[in-house]
Amino acid sequence: MATVIPHINHSRSQLRSHLNSYDDGACSLFVSRDVYPDLFDLKHSDVSKKAPNGWKTSKNGSMRYLWFPELDEDDVATIEDWRARFEKYVLLGLNPHIDGFFTNELDYCMALDFNYDPSAEKRSIYGEAEYQLKYQGSRQHFQVLAHALLEAIPDLPIPLACQGNYCISCIPGRPDAASVQYRLGSVVANKLGVDFIDADLNCPKAALKGITVEQKIPTWQKLYDGGCIELSESIEDRLVVVVDDLYQSGATLWMYAKHLKAQGATHVIGLPCVKSLRDSDNQ
Repeated sequence: MATVIPHINHSRSQLRSHLNSYDDGACSLFVSRDVYPDLFDLKHSDVSKKAPNGWKTSKNGSMRYLWFPELDEDDVATIEDWRARFEKYVLLGLNPHIDGFFTNELDYCMALDFNYDPSAEKRSIYGEAEYQLKYQGSRQHFQVLAHALLEAIPDLPIPLACQGNYCISCIPGRPDAASVQYRLGSVVANKLGVDFIDADLNCPKAALKGITVEQKIPTWQKLYDGGCIELSESIEDRLVVVVDDLYQSGATLWMYAKHLKAQGATHVIGLPCVKSLRDSDNQ
């Protein structure tokens, strides 16, 4: 596995892909350009190596593809399983609302899905679970999200060198362990048998809801600069996966990633449950 985490070029993307079969027994896997070829290679290099010419660019330039002289049933099943998962995930990079404030603080970010499905005119499965958990405290929906986060962890591009030394954390909050992200993060860490890094917010803060991104970022910065965030243990030289419930502009997650890097984290990967359709925060 590569030691470099693939860079996400777009503010948001979902995999577009298809697997073509030909009369002579050959087949081709087509995927969106962005980071998807790298992500497939990270997990399934054994399959990629069966394509003698490696990744090529399609004629219209919009996709990359692998041509295989032949593939066995197990290889096809591997490809189809990977496609099914990544066509649901939402990969998240910098968007125009936060682009001027951050650079590479968050190495990679992947939401389970959007919170709303416009084609069905209703919340997505995980969007409904996130809503019900946040406002109704539903244990059933908690289990849905916790299970989905656990299944997504192996799909994160965690470098091989970090596999035995990564940890889970969540967005800083009051030290009463009542937040959705705290509960999800701690359960996921426990199930995986990795450390959970609690981030207690020990200072009063102005309400962050109802203000613009431009106001939110300096508000968080003052809290970090004022020593208001206390980590439960050192994250020096470790990769941190940050679990969150909802990603809107991403300002809060990117600010926390910046703080974790300042505390010595080697890499920070975001894993929010859902992404809102818009990139601005509630105002």
